[in-house]
Amino acid sequence: MLNRLWLSAKLFTHQRSWTRHILYLTTIAVLLAVSLVLVFYTGGARSPYSYAVVLPALLGAAWFGVPGGFLTALLGALLLGLYVPLDTIGGEPQGPGHWLPRLVIFVFIGVIAGALHDRLRRQAQAVIEAERVDPMTGLPNLFALRAELDSSLGHRSADESRMALMLLRATDLAEIIDVIGLGADDKIMHEVAQYLLRVCPEVTGVYRFGGSELGFVIRAKDAQTLKRVAPTLHQAAAATFEVDGMPIRIEPAIGIGHVDINGEPWTDELIRRARVALRHATTMEREWVAYEPRIESNQKGTMELIAGVEQALQAGEFELHYQPKMRLADGQPAGAEALARWRQPSGEIVLPLAYILKLEQTSLIDEFSRFVIRAAIDYAGSGLLIPVSINLAARNVGDEDLIDTLIDSLQASGTPAAHFEVEVTESALMRDPETTTRMLARLRAAGIGVCIDDFGTGFASFGYLRRLPATNVKIDREFISPLEADAKARRLMQSIVEVGHALGLTVTAEGVETEGQARILADLGCDYGQGFLWSAAQPADGLQAWLDANDFAVGHRN
Repeated sequence: MLNRLWLSAKLFTHQRSWTRHILYLTTIAVLLAVSLVLVFYTGGARSPYSYAVVLPALLGAAWFGVPGGFLTALLGALLLGLYVPLDTIGGEPQGPGHWLPRLVIFVFIGVIAGALHDRLRRQAQAVIEAERVDPMTGLPNLFALRAELDSSLGHRSADESRMALMLLRATDLAEIIDVIGLGADDKIMHEVAQYLLRVCPEVTGVYRFGGSELGFVIRAKDAQTLKRVAPTLHQAAAATFEVDGMPIRIEPAIGIGHVDINGEPWTDELIRRARVALRHATTMEREWVAYEPRIESNQKGTMELIAGVEQALQAGEFELHYQPKMRLADGQPAGAEALARWRQPSGEIVLPLAYILKLEQTSLIDEFSRFVIRAAIDYAGSGLLIPVSINLAARNVGDEDLIDTLIDSLQASGTPAAHFEVEVTESALMRDPETTTRMLARLRAAGIGVCIDDFGTGFASFGYLRRLPATNVKIDREFISPLEADAKARRLMQSIVEVGHALGLTVTAEGVETEGQARILADLGCDYGQGFLWSAAQPADGLQAWLDANDFAVGHRN
């Protein structure tokens, strides 16, 4: 805040306008007149007060530089020499020998003062400009962005009913730097900024917001313009650039903070909205997100939940619910998936969807996963509905200590390893394929099953999937819901099942909700189904009651 006030004061001091020129000229004229009157009434030009004429000369030099100092000093010396006698009492006039030397002295002082003030002004302007420019890329920086927003927010026209700030982050810039070295980030961000200025006319300025972030000021007529500009910016930023002879492509995410013409947010508020949207875009792995109050509300609620996770774990507020997996060939239970539920002191149950994505980005996911492992192993030891599968985050799969804990805990419990299964999403596998493959191989070597969750929604190639030490794939619900009404969806599903079987894997469909879907899946050769058609996730005693009520024979699936 102090830096902003200091910068604003300097800019105000060095601004030039006709109004301020007139003000200073008037001040100089008044001061000059006062000085001459003072000299006249103190005895004439012989008095030491004659040097008071230097004061308006110094003021002229301070505001107008060398010309101002020269002209003011010259004018003052001439007025003093021509109109003020040496001695007003005796009326003794001045001769050239009296006022010409004084004129030379006054002009010399005015010129020197003007030269010094010009130099100081240039140095101050250089400091101001340096503060407003990123030295590594030459792009305007955050100070310049704030100044632009302060000005633009106060001068929006009816044709620009929306004022927007777009923040673009190169989400993979750190990995690029690891490959080609320090300094690459500056070159990349400079290339991206220049290219976006050329291809998007709505962008009025590009600012270096941070190491991996750029800011764009957008003037748009309506929300539709913003929705059109955002994909254009994302596509342009994702183009391939050449840096030091190497082709580079960044993975951008964009957050949009905006305000209508009748809105009155401060500059900081507009920046905050853009940051909230950008954080949501990166967390949800979206190309771009426009600010909405609900996003902030959700993020605030998530932060509050995350802050309470550690205490909730210590207080035993978390529990596991189990959803059965059904063998489609005969409709019998063939295992269960353990799903965490947070039962708060009020009795309200919080589903993982409300906090799990954020939790996976913190170290708390380790303690949380250890709780899931312990509770699931206890249930698997009962042998009632096995195997029991748990979900591991990408961070968990790369944690060798956690994998050791899982294997050691299972062995210590005496529960057969075949009664246990780990589910990992396809996208999580691709975060660090080498480490993931090694950790999953350890699980398989210990006899633990490995399921690839959300199969078909990630980016893994079939060649990579073939090398994974997996035993099962779980097909995402988005492939299941259209099966009854869409022939193309059925053909796609059949292809996925065939690919899974070709890789030596059993196939599970999740999100099954109707008898028709279950029948189609069975006809297509899918091995297992899971969904509300049979049962929602419920506590262990509730699942046992469901098994008893339906007279199911339970045990390890083949």
